[in-house]
Amino acid sequence: PVTTVPLGTELGLTVSPNVIGSQADFPDVEMGDDESDAAPRKRAKTIMGLEICVLDATDDVFDPLSGWQNPVEDPGKPLDGDDDVPLEVTRELDRLKLLGRAYQAPSANELLPRRDVHSQKTDEVLDPVLVAEGRERELITLCNQGALFVIPKSAVKHGTKTVRGRFVDNMKDDRVKSRFVAAEVARDVRYDVHAGTPPLKALRTIISLAATRGGKRNPRSVAFYDIVAAFVHASIDEVVAVYPSDGLLDRGECFLLLKALYGTRKASKRWQQHYTRVLKGYGWVASSVVPGIFHHRNPAGTCGCHGDDFMAEGEDDLLTRLDRIMSTEFEAKLLGRVGRGRLPEIKFLKRKLRWHEDETSFSWSGGAHYVAELAELLGFTSDK
Repeated sequence: PVTTVPLGTELGLTVSPNVIGSQADFPDVEMGDDESDAAPRKRAKTIMGLEICVLDATDDVFDPLSGWQNPVEDPGKPLDGDDDVPLEVTRELDRLKLLGRAYQAPSANELLPRRDVHSQKTDEVLDPVLVAEGRERELITLCNQGALFVIPKSAVKHGTKTVRGRFVDNMKDDRVKSRFVAAEVARDVRYDVHAGTPPLKALRTIISLAATRGGKRNPRSVAFYDIVAAFVHASIDEVVAVYPSDGLLDRGECFLLLKALYGTRKASKRWQQHYTRVLKGYGWVASSVVPGIFHHRNPAGTCGCHGDDFMAEGEDDLLTRLDRIMSTEFEAKLLGRVGRGRLPEIKFLKRKLRWHEDETSFSWSGGAHYVAELAELLGFTSDK
């Protein structure tokens, strides 16, 4: 049998009801009848404004009932994150590393700013001691990830990409959160730097799956994870020299990037490729429809990544395995699980997920504080 399957049915995207039919329904689509072909028959077509795939229902690569693309071979262990770095880039990085040294983060006393530092968000002047402590934490994280290497400026070949490096500082709770970023300017249009994130509809679907698949015997929870300095987990696939602000290095030195530093144009793309490669290595299957969404077949579960935040639904056995993956492969904070016998609520993407024990259901809502802030901005807080 031959089946036409709409892209997006698994995640509830809007499609026409007339999407499964025969050759008579779609005369402009060529359908094969030779079942002896070794290669799966799969072609993307646009019919009535909908993109569909025409394929054999016995295809091992695509499951027409679930819409998930299955792995062809045994995933085995996670793949090396550097396997897609061009050979010429690897050779140049190796040459430069022979001429330099690993970077060691200075102490907070050495990082005290010489002039006022303003918050990037509010423009308020920050406490210099808190700024120094925040920058020390950031540089220690980068050192632990092996993101920075010190080389002489004279070793940088003509034509190598060079960018400025600087700190971005903001207050977060009672301390300063600092980011050391590369100020790479987008001077042209590039199509190799985009990394899509799943829409809220996809994340709500994960919560819906936890609610509908779970039961009294096999309750399902929703787990949450926060990756620390997510982008620098990924290797970089180009040679980039960063000239930092005064005080971090000697005048004749600069940083050689070994990881995808914040501010580089390909950082988010490299991070997405990295976590996708890791999860696939442990048997998770990437959705062919929505970026950042993954499915695990046995035991069944679903996972989504939005930037550096992960959420996943499943039974305890699967989520415990995912806890180990996150702790082993990333520097991750395990924020907990929401569900029966677990946390009653948790914040995620500035929203709240709640478990209602009396109704045995989840609720997903925006932060109530936004209402008060909006009312204050519009001047609706007076008695009148």
